[in-house]
Amino acid sequence: MTWLHPLGLLGLAAIPALLALSLWRWRRREVEVSSLLLWREVAAERRQAPQARRRRQLDPLLLLRMAVALVLTAALCGPAWLHVARHSRRLVLVLDRSASMAARRPDGRSRWEACREELLRRVGRLDAGDRVELVAVPPPQEAALGAELEPEEAARRLRALAPADAPVETKALVEAAVEAARRQAGATVILATDDPPKSLPAGVNVLATGESLRNRGIVAFAARQRPDGRHEVLVGLVNASPEPSTAEVALLAGGREMGRQSVPLRPGGRGQAIFDAKLDAARLLEARLDGQDGLAADDRAWLARKAEPLRIAWIGDESHYLRRALAAQERVELVGLPEPPAEAVPRGCGLALYYRAVPKRLTPGSLVVVAPGGDVGALRPADPVAVGRASVVAPRDPLMEAVRLDRVAFGRARKVLLPPGFETLARADAIPLIGRWREGTTRILYVGIDPASGDWPLDPSFPIFWANVVANAATARGELGEFACVRPGEACQVGGGEARTELVGPAGERRELAAGVFRPERVGVYRAATGEGEQTIAASLLSEAESLAEGATAPLPPKLLAESPEQAGTATVWRLGGWAALAGLLLIALHGWLAARARGI
Repeated sequence: MTWLHPLGLLGLAAIPALLALSLWRWRRREVEVSSLLLWREVAAERRQAPQARRRRQLDPLLLLRMAVALVLTAALCGPAWLHVARHSRRLVLVLDRSASMAARRPDGRSRWEACREELLRRVGRLDAGDRVELVAVPPPQEAALGAELEPEEAARRLRALAPADAPVETKALVEAAVEAARRQAGATVILATDDPPKSLPAGVNVLATGESLRNRGIVAFAARQRPDGRHEVLVGLVNASPEPSTAEVALLAGGREMGRQSVPLRPGGRGQAIFDAKLDAARLLEARLDGQDGLAADDRAWLARKAEPLRIAWIGDESHYLRRALAAQERVELVGLPEPPAEAVPRGCGLALYYRAVPKRLTPGSLVVVAPGGDVGALRPADPVAVGRASVVAPRDPLMEAVRLDRVAFGRARKVLLPPGFETLARADAIPLIGRWREGTTRILYVGIDPASGDWPLDPSFPIFWANVVANAATARGELGEFACVRPGEACQVGGGEARTELVGPAGERRELAAGVFRPERVGVYRAATGEGEQTIAASLLSEAESLAEGATAPLPPKLLAESPEQAGTATVWRLGGWAALAGLLLIALHGWLAARARGI
C-alpha cells in the first residue's frame, strides 16, 4: 500500500475537532428548576447503579463521524496498491561440443567438465519460473535438448551431455549464438567454448575454459596403391606440447601390425610416417599412437575400403533380356562401348561382356563372350547345329549354382574347337554350351547360347546364372575400392536407403536406422548390417584445428543472472481512492439515517 497524495493526511485534523465539539456538547450546565424533589430520586438511583452504568456511553453518531473523516481523508491521499510482477528470466546456453572440449586441463578436469560445472552453478541461480534453452554444436544424435526448459530439467539434460569427437568451426558457434540472441530477444545468451571468438555481437557472453594443451595427434591418414600392387600409407602428426616429443606410430591392417615408426616432433611442429605395405584384401587400416596425452580422440585413426560397384563393359549387339538380367544386380554399372576397345577389358572395368563380338586381343582381366561371331583366342566356333536338352556338368560350381537347364529348349548352338584347359560347365548333346578357360593372364567365360535364339531368357535359370556371373566377378576382384573415412559429424549414407539398417557402434552399441543416414559422434569403426550385407564405415577426427586447440580462459561476469531493480519486473498500481470516497458516502448516508431515527423522525 502507498499514498499517491500524502498531503491529504492533513484531513486527519478533523478527528480531534469532532472530539472537541462532542466534549463541548457534553459539558456540565447549571439549570434553574422549581424543585429538587424529583432530582433527589434520580441521584439516589445513580449512586446505587453499577460503575459501568455511571460512565458516559460512546455516541454511535460520533463514531460514524470519525469514520467518515478517516475514509474521506484516505480518499484525499489517493491510496494505491502496488503489485510488482516479476519478469521470467530467459537463459540460452550455446554449447561447444567439439572434440577439443574433451582435452584435459592441468587440474585433471576436462574442458567440458569445467565448463559444465560453471554453467550448472549459473543455472542454479534461476527460479522455478525462469526458462532455459540449450543449443549444442554439433547437436546430439539421440539426447533431446529443447527450449523453454525449467532450470531443474535444464540442469539434468546438461549433466547428460558430453562432447563429441567432431571438429567444429568457430564460425558455426558464432552463428548459433547470434541466431539464439535474435530468436530470444532480451534473453541472456552464454557461449560456452574452449577458445573464445575474437568478436561477438552485443548481448552474447562468453565462458571459455581452455588452458594449455599437451597433445600429440594424427591429423592425416591416407593410402595410395602403386602399380606393383603394394600400398603407400601416410600418417601425418602434430605436436601441440611446448616441449619436443617423439611419437611412436603403428600401422595395422585387419588387426595385424604392418609396421611401426618413431617420428620426432618439435614443439608445435609437424611430422609424418610413410609405410610401404602389401595390404592384399585388407578392408580396414588403423594408425595408432602409443602413450597417453591430453586428447584421446586423435590418438587413433581408421580407413575402410569403399565397396565400389562392378563396372561391366558391354561390347557388341544389344540384347534386352541380357541387359535386364545384369542391370537387376546390386552394385552393377553397365558401360556401353560402340566397338571393341584396344584392350579386352577396358580400364576401370572389372568385367567385359562381348555379345556377338570378339576382343581385338587378349589382355589381362576377366571377360565373358556370348555367342561369339569369331575366334576368341584359341577357341574357334563353327556353324550352328540343332541341339536337344541341355544338362549341367558341374552343378556345384559357383557359376552353375541353382541353375537347371534340362527344362530349356535352346534350338541351335555352335560347335566349337576347344582351347587347351577348357572346362565345360554345361552342354547339350556333345556340344559345350557354357565353359571357361584361362589364356595367359586372361580369364574367359564362354556362353555359346544366344539369348535371342531360344526361350532361355524366359526360364528362371537365366537371371540366376547371370547373378552367379556377377557375384563371381565381384568376388574375384574383392570389391576392393579406395581407402576412405568420414569425420564425426558428417552425414553418412548406409544401406540401400529403403530397408531398415542395424548400426553397430565402436563400443558395440546397437541401434536401428530407419532412413539409412547417420552422423557418427565418436571416432572408431561402425558396421551397418542390412539384408544385402555389411558395410564398414571408418570415422576419424583428422583435424589439425582440434589437435592444436590451445584454447584460452574467459570467465563470466560475476553478477550475471543476479537480479537487479531494473530486471525485477513491472509494477501494477491499483488506485483505491474512488473506493474510499464511495465508502465515505455510504457512511454519511448511514449517519443521516441513524440521526433521523434518534430524533424520532
